[in-house]
Amino acid sequence: MKKLGILCHVTSLISKFGVGDFGESSFNFINCLRDNNIQFWQILPLNNVNSYNCPYGSLSTETIDEMFVDLNDLICKGLLTQKDVSKLIKNSNTPKVNYKFVRSEKLKLFTKAYKALTKPELAKLQAYALKNPVIFNYAYYKTWLEVARVYSWRDINKVYWNPNNLASKKFIEENKYVFTKYIFFQKTLFEQWAQVKKYANKNGIKIIGDLPIYSDKDSVDVFLNHKNFLLGTNYLPLATGGTPPDGFNTAGQDWGTCVWNWNYLKKTNYEYLINRIVNAHKKFDYLRLDHFPGLVEYYANSKVKGVRSAYFKGGGLRFFTELGKNVNTNNLIIEDLFAMTPDCLAVKNLFKLKGMNVLQFGFDTDTNNPHLPQNVSKNTVYYLGTHDNNTFLGFLNGLNREQTKTVANLLNSKTIIKKDIVISAINSMMASKSDIIILQAQDLLMQGEEHRMNIPGQAANCWEYKLPINYKFKIKQTLQKIRR
Repeated sequence: MKKLGILCHVTSLISKFGVGDFGESSFNFINCLRDNNIQFWQILPLNNVNSYNCPYGSLSTETIDEMFVDLNDLICKGLLTQKDVSKLIKNSNTPKVNYKFVRSEKLKLFTKAYKALTKPELAKLQAYALKNPVIFNYAYYKTWLEVARVYSWRDINKVYWNPNNLASKKFIEENKYVFTKYIFFQKTLFEQWAQVKKYANKNGIKIIGDLPIYSDKDSVDVFLNHKNFLLGTNYLPLATGGTPPDGFNTAGQDWGTCVWNWNYLKKTNYEYLINRIVNAHKKFDYLRLDHFPGLVEYYANSKVKGVRSAYFKGGGLRFFTELGKNVNTNNLIIEDLFAMTPDCLAVKNLFKLKGMNVLQFGFDTDTNNPHLPQNVSKNTVYYLGTHDNNTFLGFLNGLNREQTKTVANLLNSKTIIKKDIVISAINSMMASKSDIIILQAQDLLMQGEEHRMNIPGQAANCWEYKLPINYKFKIKQTLQKIRR
């Protein structure tokens, strides 16, 4: 039976606190999905974002960004008051997410809530830290950044590069109040997210999470696991992740992220990378593996003089064999949109991994294009567009009249009115063999290019999209026109 989902990041949800969070904004959105018989909610990575607010370049890929905290929960627990949050509420009615203001205010309030904890509650946090090494490591690094005011882990004396030795334990004890603050942040966030997921599942909705393939060079991931990444003697990247010229960017892309040291990973039976995927999968029902080809045969932008940027062998079959022993691969979705070599296809087919198709990529005059509805296979998740695409209405607005007619004909649209073509596009997807159809919220809302989430290769002014106040009515209005 065909299942429908919406792609909408938590940050885009309606919230009186300026950015979508794990409180009312998430629960209200889940109610909207339930009331419209939508079975999947796909989000972007929840991890701490980089300075451009990009969830794919993170200080820590295994923790949760503090901006997602539900402040109402902290008020209910007596850690904050309504007066405390009034400034944030007063200044949060912006057309797009104002990350700089919202993040600053939320961190102040989160810290104030921490200061209100009792001694017994603080003691519980220390015990929690010992049971959760990922959160322990994050708090350890964040304490260094705050206390010593270093900008990179490379500036920390090497004696402290092991968070469990005597010197590091002494550092933590001396700065216990700061260290425990970050434990409180993450414990609160993980518990709040668990309640969101529980509510979604109770209402028949599965959550599709997302895991970036790489980490930022200054992340806690690279700091405490640097042997797993391809670094030079100065611990800076020998190569960075990216893509050669493709459909998204004719000049190619350089993400500036570290790439994996596959030789070392192989020696350790891929332990770190597998644990990373396992930990991410626990937070969701399904997990999208970003840039799947990079796990089989990756493209590296060389930072070494005289060494060209090129493709290199990744983990491939052996890695996925080990991964399959730890994760139900039926619940993985792989981003396989570009650069799928024969080795990549072999791994995908052998493990029966769910791939992706995007209708917006289907209009190149080739009737055998794999993204056209009649060519989409069953074991795939079918998108009208992803977070990297233009909205479908924005895409149509970029076509001339003849191109619009061609697209309309391919989608069996009776008119060339753009909003009618969007409906025909969704109906064509529903008629495909794919079991899961995912639509961007912007497409259900009939929004144009100015509402797109991201432009690949562009750092600034992305990831700021907010749902309109009347999103529930607009989504219902569009769904009433779709054959389901």
